[in-house]
Amino acid sequence: MSLAPSLQQYLNQHRVNFKIIEHPRACTARAAACMASVEPRRLAKCVLLSDGDRYLVAVLPADRKVAIKQLSEHLQHAYRMATEDEVAYLFYDCEPGAIPPFGQAYGLPTVVDPSLLEEPDVYFESGDHSSLVQVAGDQFAHLLGPVPRAEISINRY
Repeated sequence: MSLAPSLQQYLNQHRVNFKIIEHPRACTARAAACMASVEPRRLAKCVLLSDGDRYLVAVLPADRKVAIKQLSEHLQHAYRMATEDEVAYLFYDCEPGAIPPFGQAYGLPTVVDPSLLEEPDVYFESGDHSSLVQVAGDQFAHLLGPVPRAEISINRY
């Protein structure tokens, strides 16, 4: 699989130019960045969160981790990491853990760390663990649309 069907449809609807970057299988965003020779700060990592009633896709650079407490306070909901079963159910056409950063393509709200919007090019998971999608930074912002922008991440170390 190169592109998850929902992602393919979303990209086509928004008429953006993109490039698929194949790489050896990698099961984490940081590993995918390494395998594809991409700076981790330019790879959009996605984390599915839940507050028990609703879900939220948090999009942040792969070299950072989601600040759940900070995000929960900012959005006034008590979020937790979604379970693997929840991720598999909601992102039904993706391999587990390889979700694209556009929750809208799956009917889910999305929030993005604004640091990603400063990059000239952004990479993200295609729906599998063997390829990334590359788009220009302005096209990434276009694909996200008017989703909330908030500092939702902290350094990993």
